[in-house]
Amino acid sequence: MRNLTILYSSFKRLLENSPHIKVIDSRSLFDPPSESHKRAGAAELRAEGFEVNDWLQAIIGLSKGNSVTYHIIRDRQNRGEGSFNLNGPQEFLLEAEPWVAKNATNEVDKALLQKVRIIDQPNVAQTFTGLIMDEGTKPSIPQGLVYFRRGHLLPMALSFTDYYEMLTNFMGIVDWQLLFTDASPATPGLGICFEQLLDSYEAFLVIFPDRDFSIWEAKLRAKQLIS
Repeated sequence: MRNLTILYSSFKRLLENSPHIKVIDSRSLFDPPSESHKRAGAAELRAEGFEVNDWLQAIIGLSKGNSVTYHIIRDRQNRGEGSFNLNGPQEFLLEAEPWVAKNATNEVDKALLQKVRIIDQPNVAQTFTGLIMDEGTKPSIPQGLVYFRRGHLLPMALSFTDYYEMLTNFMGIVDWQLLFTDASPATPGLGICFEQLLDSYEAFLVIFPDRDFSIWEAKLRAKQLIS
């Protein structure tokens, strides 16, 4: 398992040090991780019947106070924005959030949203990544994720355990999650989101020439946004 604390610290430091990035807010209370916080969170989860492995303990330490909101500025123009706000698993795995279902636009989505627990909520209205919590999932942690954006509830082709590392690959850019769904630039209401992802990708290639954006490139190509 890669050290997630280092991965998050690294890309957030790059954002904060770049003249092309206007950081609105950045919090890193996980750095260094609090061992007492990790132990307490793990104890809460075990008391509720969940298995707690090394990976989940690392997420407990990573999630506390970990967020960022920023804008990309090049040639005096806004070339995109990034935002994420991680919730600790000892919170979302234990507490249902009835208000989430109110975002549904139809009965099918409402039924699924009643099972969703938010793991990442960027500073963008009605936008979040959620974990699907079916009844009887204990002791194992479920892996299924959904992304909610502009009224669309979209299953993600990405597991819970892979989500945190993938977020670092995209440096927390808004809507990177769409690239792991069946949505496309032709999906009503989401075309502008894909256009912004392409614009931000092109800006990042210039701003951070030494950083590997191959996953981002491959996903844009799969959506036929680049050839």
